[in-house]
Amino acid sequence: WETTLYLRLGWDLSRRKEYDKAIDAFSRSVDTARDYLASIERTGNRTWIENARTTVMVRLVSLGGTYRQAGKLQEALEQYQRALDSMKEWGLTYAYEGDLYRHMGEFYRQQKDFSQAVENFQKALAMAETQGLADLIALASRSIGYVLLYQMGKPAEAIPHYAKGIRLIESTRSLLESEEYRRSYFEGGLGAYESMMRALVEVRREGE
Repeated sequence: WETTLYLRLGWDLSRRKEYDKAIDAFSRSVDTARDYLASIERTGNRTWIENARTTVMVRLVSLGGTYRQAGKLQEALEQYQRALDSMKEWGLTYAYEGDLYRHMGEFYRQQKDFSQAVENFQKALAMAETQGLADLIALASRSIGYVLLYQMGKPAEAIPHYAKGIRLIESTRSLLESEEYRRSYFEGGLGAYESMMRALVEVRREGE
């Protein structure tokens, strides 16, 4: 419960953009999760151990993401690498692996290493499609489109990725019962439509 408390506190502080305090909370969450894992490993219960390892991974990714938001990119990379190394060491099938690759894509985008950014976003997309995670599919697709359009100057390549993101926005929106929720959800996805229009104009498909 202690590690969960620190995790949720870190999320709340991140939303408030109090990144130094969030980093401290996430660091405490990682430490307590590792302490718990050490105690669980003595039991030999494989299910408990795997769950505890997943708990550590979630906290490492959250810590890395907050370092990245704070502009501390080297520290962010260290946390992502710890997560990847742990995943390999444990032979862990990590349920949130796609989210880890998405975070790494954002890291490389901030580093202006756009080819690495796209490669990691594509890994996130592949994992999301395998697991049927619609929100992550839409997010990863739009992230690929963004890098291709705005930072690599490849509008034609960006278009199919934005198209996939928009299809998922429309599909999810249609499932929401409340008109207010549908409108709010749509407004949150407007950037994809705006970017799609820009890409179409740049390739002289103004009618579309």
